Amino acid sequence: MPELEIREKDGVEFLTSSLLEQCGFVRHAFSTRRGGVSEGPFRFLNLGDAEGEDPDCVQENRRRFFEATRLSPTKVAEVNQVHGAEIVEAAALPDEGQIKADGIMTNEPEVLLTIRTADCVPSSG
Repeated sequence: MPELEIREKDGVEFLTSSLLEQCGFVRHAFSTRRGGVSEGPFRFLNLGDAEGEDPDCVQENRRRFFEATRLSPTKVAEVNQVHGAEIVEAAALPDEGQIKADGIMTNEPEVLLTIRTADCVPSSG
């Protein structure tokens, strides 16, 4: 995709979209697996709290990702993609537990919206 650019800072690789940058108000980054401290089946830059993963590794991976991408969220709102049509409001998400949905929205600044995907690429259509 020509709209995506691979970037790297301090060993952390991420993608940015020229289309989103043109909006002028959307701060964003798409993570890759490069640049983290996780080991075993979660090796590299695992940003999710999967069962069996060391929470300290996830916290360090997130710190590295946020620093490399210059994102400093006050809150992280996260959903797990399910290939449906449900979109949820970030403010309505519980602080703990995994929510299944395909989209997330907010009008609060400094809230980082994340969608966890597995072996498929998130799409807009």
